[in-house]
Amino acid sequence: MKKTFWILVFLSMLLPACAQFRDTIWGMSRAQVIGIEGEENLYVNESDVVIYNCSIAGLKAFAGYLFVDDKLAVGKYLFNETRADNNTYLEDFMKLSKLLISIYGEPVDADSEWSNSLYEDDEEYYGLAISLGHLSLWIKWETETTVIFQSLYGQDYEIKHIIEYNSKEYAEAYQEEKLRKDQQGL
Repeated sequence: MKKTFWILVFLSMLLPACAQFRDTIWGMSRAQVIGIEGEENLYVNESDVVIYNCSIAGLKAFAGYLFVDDKLAVGKYLFNETRADNNTYLEDFMKLSKLLISIYGEPVDADSEWSNSLYEDDEEYYGLAISLGHLSLWIKWETETTVIFQSLYGQDYEIKHIIEYNSKEYAEAYQEEKLRKDQQGL
């Protein structure tokens, strides 16, 4: 009994470093993920996507699980808070960035990209710039098993805030499957 306890303690200490998505492990089947998350899901398609409502750090989001050959390959949070002030989306991004840094350490890469410099010199309008597609931000972390991206971008006055966890083991298979689906019907 004590041996099992210490093994579980050790494994729980490794999970943040391995960066699995929520309470799952890369390669789990769709049925296993649904068994962990429960039956109260928002959306399930034939075989490759399961989406749940959730809350992350007090922000409403969808948690999406993407599968390739019934193996968990990608997990995503799509934040769906509605904000009156576009700069609040930027504040949410920074808040979650700090939380991710506290878990995974300093990012391996981060960048901002301006496609139109109209508001570049006025921070008061950065939220508007993001909503117009003029500014996008992203940050990347890596662990032994996972690549994590946080991004904030927009278009046509709509802002998207996403945190995506990609299994290193299944990433190539996921990209190949995505390309195959995109090519269907061409």
